[in-house]
Amino acid sequence: MSKRILISIIALSVAFVISVSVSIWAIFFRDRDEVLPPDYSPQDTDDNQIPIPDDPGGEIQTPEGGSAVNITYAENVTVDLSDEKATLYYANPSRSGQNVAIAVVVGEEVVLRSELITPGNMVTSLPLADRAKKKLTVGSYNAEIIVYCYHPETGEKAMVDTKGTVILTVSE
Repeated sequence: MSKRILISIIALSVAFVISVSVSIWAIFFRDRDEVLPPDYSPQDTDDNQIPIPDDPGGEIQTPEGGSAVNITYAENVTVDLSDEKATLYYANPSRSGQNVAIAVVVGEEVVLRSELITPGNMVTSLPLADRAKKKLTVGSYNAEIIVYCYHPETGEKAMVDTKGTVILTVSE
């Protein structure tokens, strides 16, 4: 057997072992906390939701069988690591036709997540996700706020979710 064939066989064997190892790690050992919203809404309303003061009420005009959601949020989210809470502003005005749940994500890491926020209510504080408590350090991060919409009567997840950008500032 020539030296060239032997080197090719060794190189292919090493590449095969590496690819199998990476695949096994990705499937079984990678620790991920992805945001995978359920097809039906969370059963509990968020304990942190409070009525929106001076909520104007009314309805958003929608076609027959359609619905709409009004998205109101502040672009700044602050996290205090000492009390493991985030301060933010997200409102689901009463004119919205959907219940919502929100998540704030840095990269692929879920930093905080709400339960159901019903129309006419808002959240200004949410607890940090368990993994975020260990991974966040003092500083500022570019983050996304993801809004998951659910039908208020059936609890079925809407076909479309939406995202916005926020600045997450972490202090001790």
